[in-house]
Amino acid sequence: MKNPEKKKKRQSVIQLHLWKLNQLRQALPYLTSIMGTLRDTRVEALASDLRRHRLINKPGRQDRTAIIAVEEAKRQTDKADDQFMDALLELQRMSIFLMDPVKGLALVPFLHGERVAWFVFDLFAEEHLQGWRYQEDSLETRRPMSEVEDSTAISPIVA
Repeated sequence: MKNPEKKKKRQSVIQLHLWKLNQLRQALPYLTSIMGTLRDTRVEALASDLRRHRLINKPGRQDRTAIIAVEEAKRQTDKADDQFMDALLELQRMSIFLMDPVKGLALVPFLHGERVAWFVFDLFAEEHLQGWRYQEDSLETRRPMSEVEDSTAISPIVA
């Protein structure tokens, strides 16, 4: 006999937008802006958190000025973290995945043939699209963009 008190586990369904290359090229200015925000806010949060830890770990007893400086560093860290999360949520709404905010790297899903693949976005590269890789490739793999330039197999399927 089944226990009626046991709840069934809910399965989450994630809808993934698979990008077309021309769609991504049109979205590059916006994506570049979001990635810039992600990087800037992450660097700011790391810097203010480091500043706070250094102030806390200074030898001797903290005076009023030091206590205020620690609190201000914490407020700056929290503000940067909030801005980072807002930008990250926007990226996630676009079905784009952040690899490394400080290096400015993200992965953009698309379909190559019948396989899931990823465009590699690099904030600091002259050409922001730095190649692509299949899902099972190593993170360092960068296949040439010319392999997908003429592909008609790239489609905006939502899986």
